[in-house]
Amino acid sequence: QHQYNMHWFWFDGLFASASDNIVVNYISIYIIALSASETQIGLMSSFSSIACALILLPGAILAERTQRKLKISFICGIFARLMILLLIFVPTLFKNPTLVWIAIALSVGRDAFNNLGYPAWMDVANGTVPIEGRGRFFGSRNFIMSVTGILTTLLAGKLITGFAGTLGYQIALAVSFAFGMASTFSFGHIHEKGTLLRSEIRSV
Repeated sequence: QHQYNMHWFWFDGLFASASDNIVVNYISIYIIALSASETQIGLMSSFSSIACALILLPGAILAERTQRKLKISFICGIFARLMILLLIFVPTLFKNPTLVWIAIALSVGRDAFNNLGYPAWMDVANGTVPIEGRGRFFGSRNFIMSVTGILTTLLAGKLITGFAGTLGYQIALAVSFAFGMASTFSFGHIHEKGTLLRSEIRSV
């Protein structure tokens, strides 16, 4: 079971890195392309930092009070990736100046959901990878995540410059969302105490 879990956890890291590096490196530029001012970008960064700091404590309390930590991390990951999906359609659904603030709220929401599930994710990681060989496993996982991050950042940049306006950013975010859902799919195959997560989700 440990080998099975580690297999899917490794692929979860690979796809998560591909998704996150696109968003982290291009979200601010995308929102600037939506006509955001320097002040609004600064506020987005500040709001994100404050939200992430404040949400960690509720996340830790939530993880401490439930046995289904994997499910918490899974659900928070889905909501964080839904923020990416919604960001794609912001220019279509809203007009200035509303669209900039909506995009900022979605970006901050993504960061907040990621941090809400982070304490539970840490517990899942601890339970998924045995202490024997943990350094070797995470060394391999972190290496492939770094390589994947570099490649996706480069390719996303080339994709973005190939289109006029915000279309390139929207396509890049769609790719990020697809990678994110592949990560969620991989994470959903991890067993927690002998129970497959995806069968639990169906029963909710």
